[in-house]
Amino acid sequence: MRRFLLLSTLGFFGWHPTVAALPAAPPVPTPSGAALAHFMPAPTPIDLRGVHARAEVSIPIPAGFEPKRLILHLAAANSVALMPKRSVLRVLLGDSLVAQIPLDPKLPRIEASVELPVQRLSPGYHRLVFDAAQHYTVACEDPSAPELWTQIDTQRSWLELDGRWQDGPLSLAELDRLFDPRRWGSQPLTVVTVGPLTSDTIRLGAIASQAAAVQLRYRPLRVMHRSLELRPGALEALLQSAGPLGPIVLLGAPDAIGVVLGGALAGDSQLALLRHPARPEDPLLVVRGTVQEMERALQALAIPRMPLPDRSETGIDRVFPLPASVNLPANRPVRLSTLGWNEDLEVRGRFGGRAIEFNLPVDFYTPREDFLSLRLNLSYGSGLRKDSALNIAVNGRFAHAVPLHELHGARYDDYEVQIPVALLQPGFNRLELNASLIPAEGGQCVEQAVESMRLTVRADSTIQLPSHALVAAVPDLRLVGRGAYPYADARSVGLWLGDDDSETLGAAWTLLARLAQIRAKILAPLQVQVGQARPNSAEDWILVGTPKQFPAEILANAPLDPIKRISYSGLEPLLETPAPAWRKWLHWLALGVPTVPTRPDPVNMTLQGPTLGRQAALLQWLDGKGRLLTWLAADETMVLRERVSTLIEPAVWSRLAGDVMLWRDADAVYTDRVGAVGMRGSAGWSMRLSYLFSQKPVSWMGTALVILLLAWSSRMLLLRFKARKRPNLVEEGDPKP
Repeated sequence: MRRFLLLSTLGFFGWHPTVAALPAAPPVPTPSGAALAHFMPAPTPIDLRGVHARAEVSIPIPAGFEPKRLILHLAAANSVALMPKRSVLRVLLGDSLVAQIPLDPKLPRIEASVELPVQRLSPGYHRLVFDAAQHYTVACEDPSAPELWTQIDTQRSWLELDGRWQDGPLSLAELDRLFDPRRWGSQPLTVVTVGPLTSDTIRLGAIASQAAAVQLRYRPLRVMHRSLELRPGALEALLQSAGPLGPIVLLGAPDAIGVVLGGALAGDSQLALLRHPARPEDPLLVVRGTVQEMERALQALAIPRMPLPDRSETGIDRVFPLPASVNLPANRPVRLSTLGWNEDLEVRGRFGGRAIEFNLPVDFYTPREDFLSLRLNLSYGSGLRKDSALNIAVNGRFAHAVPLHELHGARYDDYEVQIPVALLQPGFNRLELNASLIPAEGGQCVEQAVESMRLTVRADSTIQLPSHALVAAVPDLRLVGRGAYPYADARSVGLWLGDDDSETLGAAWTLLARLAQIRAKILAPLQVQVGQARPNSAEDWILVGTPKQFPAEILANAPLDPIKRISYSGLEPLLETPAPAWRKWLHWLALGVPTVPTRPDPVNMTLQGPTLGRQAALLQWLDGKGRLLTWLAADETMVLRERVSTLIEPAVWSRLAGDVMLWRDADAVYTDRVGAVGMRGSAGWSMRLSYLFSQKPVSWMGTALVILLLAWSSRMLLLRFKARKRPNLVEEGDPKP
């Protein structure tokens, strides 16, 4: 095993053996340390394969932070077949070389500490590059030989950051420092209300939570609630309490804010950013005024890069709402330049590529035999082997390959690639173009030929969706996870809380913040309901609370009854599936409107006994009025608050599916479909028939055969009747009875 300390100074790289082993990576990200996997889309190892391989990790530095020291603790392994004098792993920060690590087959395990130059670390994202040159001979070699590899363990490799937050007056113009996705560690938010809670206060707290989550973009936000009594000193007592609070949003009427702040604010501004002496490390954002004024101010916070004034206080007179996110349109070509391709894709050498990212409606549906049309304008140079190709993958699955087999090069305009829509998914989609260029000639001078290989894909290439319908089979928690369906685009959303205690409020606001973050906008106006009273409004509802806090008739159609016991086999609970309700399909087919499901048999699913125990549940069902209800449930409000923090993490949130989900942590997640299914949305007759056939293909094929058999039998009976009554009218060509 190798243990190195690599220190970078101006113009000098030194190797110093160390006695101490590599420090262990923190189990969870902290403000001073995080594993490399934390900065990657998926927590997988980095595999560097071939003669020349390169991988990048984006390292964030938050605004207002002054780094003093940044150390990479690297854990990796390399092949034992490498040639030591020609194989090396380079570590770069951006385009600047930081360290070189020889890849020695006699010492294949690498443990090294690399100090990165903090002089180049301004706020933003910085590329940490691993560049490997790997060879097994000095003669002609296979550049893609399987023994040419180095693997970096992204769980054991980690970054250690040391620095300080800059002091100075706070300004609303730098509000991005408050909700910065580049911060390391967890992202808590504390919403503080003054005085008794009302439905308006709950709604304002929900807007504040969603605004902060939208600013954080992809970082999960855990929201906490604290309530203050209307007396001097109440805020100081809260700020002096132990435990992380994160940024603090203080909501209240001007008079109430004046009491708890002790006259620290003057004037009538609705927004103010302060540092309180009792807790100067956590900024305090004060939102005050009437309900309408506070709602307007909080709506402004949800607008990315909102041009607020460069001072600590301001008023908000008017807010212009953000335009709705634009999905990829149907039957209209869209240039790649409008989807983020600011320049042409240029590939030089063996490999290179770029992604096309676009959104589809969450209830997107089109027949599976349809195709997405990609028309490429591309050209490539001479000297390529016939098996060179431009490979196209959709959401990580191979879709098509464009052959680059002309020895003297070629140029294609409007080269059409048809991609099956079955590879697409609701919400976010990623289409990758990856070039694999192989030189026609081999030998010792192959690298010179590699340098001359070229491929260009122009940004004026287009992509076009086929016609589609907006249809969804509900309940489906997968649609909630991918696009906050149906709450993101509803006219209003009902929020029903079992109680208005701080734990329940924190859980509800955390869930709403995650839904708003998915669609990068605040959800529709909330209709807040607390306690046992039964709402009569027609909107879809989100329920948060324990089973005993809601009326039994509201939960009657729920796919799971968490109060009774169920037997289970192995690790998978035994769930009952109700009989198919064919009438609802015919109802939707005829009218094109949502259907009311038949009442499912209640199913109880648990791993601890007669209750949910330490688990939480997310359930979804259609009630007797056709409303879609989503219930975040646990036996106790403390468990509810803890489990919702686990739910919003990508490792758990990405597993939402069916109409029942039980979880305790990322290693104990169970999903299933139990209740009845109804249709949401409208479409033409042909699209409805196609959708219904895709849901139950075997059943519909059997039905079609029965209908054909009945039609044939009816025709034969009519022919017999006609031949018996009037034999001279039997038409020529008809079969003889």
